[in-house]
Amino acid sequence: MAFDKSDKNWLKQNFITSDKLRDVVNEIVIDASQTILAGVQTMFDEHNKENKKDFQRLETKVDNVEKHIKDDINGLKADLSDTVSRNEFNRIKSRVNKYHPAN
Repeated sequence: MAFDKSDKNWLKQNFITSDKLRDVVNEIVIDASQTILAGVQTMFDEHNKENKKDFQRLETKVDNVEKHIKDDINGLKADLSDTVSRNEFNRIKSRVNKYHPAN
């Protein structure tokens, strides 16, 4: 087939136009962008899973330390307290009332 400059249809059929080229480039760029974004999203998802595991471990450790500190505080309060327990108070009170009644 010979090339004739006056045949505009032949040019359109055999060469890519700027509109077609723009559409093809846009399609390629959009596909590449979506692929990159999907890969980045996968990386973020994996990173979030790792962070959740780390935070759960840290939360468990903090809870355990908190329980130990509360136990230590309660033990120190009991050791340093001048006040007797309610049961001990009632026991002593009944002994006192037995030997020295109020009436």
